[in-house]
Amino acid sequence: MHFPSLCVYRSAKINCSAYITVGTSESGDQLVVRQMSDNHNHTIVPEAYKHYKENRKLDTDSKATAALMLNMGANATKVQHHLMATTQKVVTQQDVQNIRNTFHARDGQTDDVTRVVKMLKRNDDATVRLVCNDDGTVQSLLYQMPFMKQMFDTFQETIIFDATYKINNRSMLLFLPLVIDSAGYSQIVAVILTADEKAETLRSAIAEFGDLTGKLCEVKCLVVDKDMSAIDVLQSVYKCSCQSLSVA
Repeated sequence: MHFPSLCVYRSAKINCSAYITVGTSESGDQLVVRQMSDNHNHTIVPEAYKHYKENRKLDTDSKATAALMLNMGANATKVQHHLMATTQKVVTQQDVQNIRNTFHARDGQTDDVTRVVKMLKRNDDATVRLVCNDDGTVQSLLYQMPFMKQMFDTFQETIIFDATYKINNRSMLLFLPLVIDSAGYSQIVAVILTADEKAETLRSAIAEFGDLTGKLCEVKCLVVDKDMSAIDVLQSVYKCSCQSLSVA
């Protein structure tokens, strides 16, 4: 396997020649570095590393404090300096603006989500589950009617996961798990909406579906869209049972 060096530039390639070549050990149970070149054609300094988005992430309490300060009319630059002083991390003006937008969106989202959940629960015995992150932002929503559950309980050996991307006004991904009934027709067994296609988001949503159905170990085959990014996630969630994976 060959992994080119990662860089922080987004808009243009700089043809950095640094690389790491990784292979398996003779026993086959470990990864070992075969070759490596650190001949970068760009500056590498610890200060630049601090500016990476992954290293600028703030904890929930710090973000909540910043949001409260902004909501009370505090100057964004002073909030930025406060966060840098208290967290010892690099904080940009865009980070502060993202905090403002996230909490404003969450406040508005709370009413929207409450309204949607109430509407979905109007169907008798329908199940609605939400998965939220640490700051309360909705990451996924799962909906299942009794008929859907009955179809899954009866024909759970094979599941087809169909992904339809961002066809709603929230730009959420729509996943429709399907089974094939005795007449050969596909039947929807749940409706899953996710905020993004990150592995952790998909894993929590699909695990919630597995927990809801309660029959993870009955699934023998998964049929997945070849472009679907959740293939690895599905395999990990259904690893206790799935005997085959088909890519359509």
